[in-house]
Amino acid sequence: MMPNRPNICLQFLLALVWILAPMQADTFSWRTKENQVDADINDWKLTKVLQAIALATGWKIYLEPGTETLVSIKFKSMATAEAMPKLLGNLNYALQKKAGQPPRLFIYQTTIGSATELIETPAGSTIVDDKGRLTRELVVRLKSGRRQSIEELAKRLNAKIIGRMDDQGIYRLEFETAADAERANNDLESDPNVEDVEANHQIQRPPNPEPLALASPMPLNLIPKPLGSGTPVVVGLIDSAVQPAGSGIKDFLLPQVSVAGESLTDDSTLSHGTAMASTILRGISITTDSGSTSAKILPVDVYGTRESTSTYDVARGIAKAVQEGANIINLSLGSNSNSSFLQKMISDLHSKGVLFVGAAGNEPTTAASYPAAYPEVIAVTAGDRHGNLAEYANRGSFVDIVAPGSNIVRFGDKSYMGSGTSFAAAYITGVATAMASDSKTPLSQLEAQLRSKLGKK
Repeated sequence: MMPNRPNICLQFLLALVWILAPMQADTFSWRTKENQVDADINDWKLTKVLQAIALATGWKIYLEPGTETLVSIKFKSMATAEAMPKLLGNLNYALQKKAGQPPRLFIYQTTIGSATELIETPAGSTIVDDKGRLTRELVVRLKSGRRQSIEELAKRLNAKIIGRMDDQGIYRLEFETAADAERANNDLESDPNVEDVEANHQIQRPPNPEPLALASPMPLNLIPKPLGSGTPVVVGLIDSAVQPAGSGIKDFLLPQVSVAGESLTDDSTLSHGTAMASTILRGISITTDSGSTSAKILPVDVYGTRESTSTYDVARGIAKAVQEGANIINLSLGSNSNSSFLQKMISDLHSKGVLFVGAAGNEPTTAASYPAAYPEVIAVTAGDRHGNLAEYANRGSFVDIVAPGSNIVRFGDKSYMGSGTSFAAAYITGVATAMASDSKTPLSQLEAQLRSKLGKK
């Protein structure tokens, strides 16, 4: 029987709840197939707008030197002929097409001949459309027995292979323009070597907790033990980088791995990943009777130095965590983008006994948030001090559990307060970890117990 102490924690930890409201990112989508444009942008430099157009269309764009302005505009599903003057204001433009060459767009104030500055698109740059898709990328799964053909396929499509999971036949392809990616998608849908193809989707980095002027977190009161024998409990924390020093959790961590390049953190402030690791340990400490644990946390950095990750890197991070021994996966991240290949990976691993816990999202809607909304994931939303839904938290039908949505974490010489469904998910991961460690119950049975005992009423 699980102790009642989580209910005490719920009332205490949520006494200081505040809302970390997510900021709405600018969006720009140029859909060449439908000949339509969506834009919701604020104070973009003209060159940034032109770079986005070049990336979406493959056009060579030339600008009259010295021409610069800020663009703020909002519209949806506008034909490209109508969208151009909206985006360019009083500037003149001309589109020239010639067989065998990319179309050329000239932007000028005086004469077309004065538009001589080629708009360069930064290497590796991309744009994200209104559905969160990285418009120059595709994720391709090849059929079993056909996986040796990825290099040939990429060459035929004039694509770069920028990510690969050979054991699962999943590959991340990058194209020069969004239009090239769209044409390749149509081609791959009928390719006999291809199991499925879809866009890669962006997932924003969760915000770091903010420092408090005055606060003292509860002591952890948890003693680390050596990693257990047999099948030890290992939590794969799919998040931003975790800081071992300064947080008092070093002895509970396994060496960090990264699927997003170098892991860099600003050690002057608490990272989201560190806050999640601390919250998982808080959940363990309040649930376990022994006051100690042999469970370990395996940090998997899927962000690196970037402000966002993708469904591909999250899937890759999960695969890496399980490969390194993780049997519980914490996903305190998400978006509204449904990814079939990410769900299939989660479903396959879940059928092999891996337990998944995900954050439901910090918008007070019923809209699905992924990966929490996949049926194989325990979807956790945040509660207030009375155990009711927090006013900022997602309350969709996919939500399974309401849990504490805040925590105070000590890092360095400061205390930090964070709130959101990220913390609620991490807390339940800690509860599950303690139950698995103490009872040796198979994770599939433990999941059923969690859904039954803590399920949303």
